[in-house]
Amino acid sequence: MTGSTPAPLPVLVEATEAAAARRAAAEIARHLQTCLEHRGTASVAFSGGHSPRAMLRELAVSKVDWRRVHIFQVDERDVAIGDRDRNWRMITEELLVPGRVPSARCHPMPVGESNPSAAARAYSQLLDEHAPAGLDVVHLGLGEDGHTASWAPGDRVLPGSEA
Repeated sequence: MTGSTPAPLPVLVEATEAAAARRAAAEIARHLQTCLEHRGTASVAFSGGHSPRAMLRELAVSKVDWRRVHIFQVDERDVAIGDRDRNWRMITEELLVPGRVPSARCHPMPVGESNPSAAARAYSQLLDEHAPAGLDVVHLGLGEDGHTASWAPGDRVLPGSEA
């Protein structure tokens, strides 16, 4: 993988949510395994929300060597660390604990910081340190209203949206 960019994964459609979760987990695991075989390390970022829960459960029991994978987030809610709405809590419960992912490989977004810009810069530095060529896998969940990564359709911060 060093020196080359892997081909993007195709868009896959499954008949049920459970089948989609199994297929997504299998595809992600396959890609991470390829990265591990070629470089000895890999990186992945997961979305929060409801859609990845079953997929994360499947990944937790996959053959991925999580001791060599850095895990990041695509998005996070700005809520207290123990809040049930926190995306990292769901990722922890469904993947990190059951998959026995070492804490040194877990990189939650720093929310609740007094200086969000500094926190964002620090997270960017973590990404540069542990995924210098970019993330190997970025999982984007899809909400019922079509949103992904906490960006709802028509959100005022999106380019071209009404302020």
